[in-house]
Amino acid sequence: MKRTRREFLRDVGVACGAAVGASLMPLDGLFATRAGAAGRTATVAVCEGTDYFALLKKASDELGGLDNIITPGDHVIVKPNIGWDRKPEYAADTNPEVVAAAITLCFDAGAGKVQVFDVTCDDDRRCYKNSGIAAAAEDAGAQVDFVDWGLFKEVEFPDGKVLKKWDVYGDLLKADVLINVPVAKHHSLSKLTLGMKNLMGVAGGNRGKWHKDLANYLTDFTTEIRPNVTVVDATKILTSGGPTGGSLKAVKKLDQLIVSTDFVAADAYAATLFDYKPKDIGYVKEAAERGLGVADLDNIKTVEIV
Repeated sequence: MKRTRREFLRDVGVACGAAVGASLMPLDGLFATRAGAAGRTATVAVCEGTDYFALLKKASDELGGLDNIITPGDHVIVKPNIGWDRKPEYAADTNPEVVAAAITLCFDAGAGKVQVFDVTCDDDRRCYKNSGIAAAAEDAGAQVDFVDWGLFKEVEFPDGKVLKKWDVYGDLLKADVLINVPVAKHHSLSKLTLGMKNLMGVAGGNRGKWHKDLANYLTDFTTEIRPNVTVVDATKILTSGGPTGGSLKAVKKLDQLIVSTDFVAADAYAATLFDYKPKDIGYVKEAAERGLGVADLDNIKTVEIV
């Protein structure tokens, strides 16, 4: 019987515990490398262009292949930001074309099922429709679901500083692979929304509580809930007025995708697009200090994909 994502992550942590501690070892995989606890490194693919599928395919081919992560028949979650009732040009949600490209790449790698969902902030039906993500994802063959509040399961976070138990969407816990596809944007409280913060969209409960100590809550959450691959959508970034957006003047077109299996490294590099250093983003700094990934830009190798 195939192990669930949580069982796999826990087994990886136990196997690697002698090196850096039971559940704190980042996953090996497509784009990340590791050189031990002291000299850890990571690789980030920086893709630039407008053919998003071709860019992701080139990144995959250059850096190892998505079939190293997805095995035939796998249930894959592609998790975009669908939180806001905004049209794509406002960059408040993930670019639907990027979501579709990621879905197609997953199927090409052998996925048996690709599922898309998010715990939205605005009305879910309006968010799914007006963001363009529902239509794009369905056209790419994905199963698009509104969140069923009866499916959340309590998860324990034994390594958490402030988060000890929290409800997580049950479909995620049963899945084999998680592809996190956040949009890169300004946030009035946390400075930036990137990959780690996008994972709040698989959590239930009163998520607003997390903003009182976001660095620790998000880091605690990723001690158990970790993406296999992070694809940061920087095709258009929201430079102010986040997270909701609403002004085209705040949108900057970059035509970039930031891709890594080291979710900390992906966020660390993406922070530089806003002229921040990784240490300026509390949750990136905290996650790196706890050994969940690499935030030191000197230890992040960038591979340019065009």
